[in-house]
Amino acid sequence: EGVGKSTLIRGLLGEELSPIEADQAGTVAPVYFQYGASADPSFSIAFSSPAKPALQCDQETFLDHIRQRTNENNQKGVACGIVEIDKQILRNGLLLVDMPGTGGISDQVRNEAQRFLENNTGAVIGIASNRSYGPLIDLAHILLSQDNRVGFQAILSNRFADYFVESP
Repeated sequence: EGVGKSTLIRGLLGEELSPIEADQAGTVAPVYFQYGASADPSFSIAFSSPAKPALQCDQETFLDHIRQRTNENNQKGVACGIVEIDKQILRNGLLLVDMPGTGGISDQVRNEAQRFLENNTGAVIGIASNRSYGPLIDLAHILLSQDNRVGFQAILSNRFADYFVESP
């Protein structure tokens, strides 16, 4: 959490559409960024309860449901957020997903993030802070434990002179 996942997506899209919180956890549920016909983004929230219909909303309401600060431990029952926008990077079917941290500010959010990765992942970019590689190593274990369904390739680092040692 708080290592730059939302900032990376903001950089890829050239626009701040996902919550970015300084020095704290941002998202409580996955946020999908997919192609939409308009350059103006549309926002919707899907809920975990099938009885609760999806919510089409403005960005402020969207962020209120997605941010950990305003939806602590996902008490509002958000399954995911969806942002549709016409961006070149999304035009050929790429789907970007901004995830809560798998280190998890709470057990519930962490478990939901890990379940999402186990069941819905095509490729993963993991981001580590300068604090520790523990979360990336945990992420690698999650991905490798699923019959290598994701096709785990590598962990990349932008820090000088980093290396990993595989342990038994």
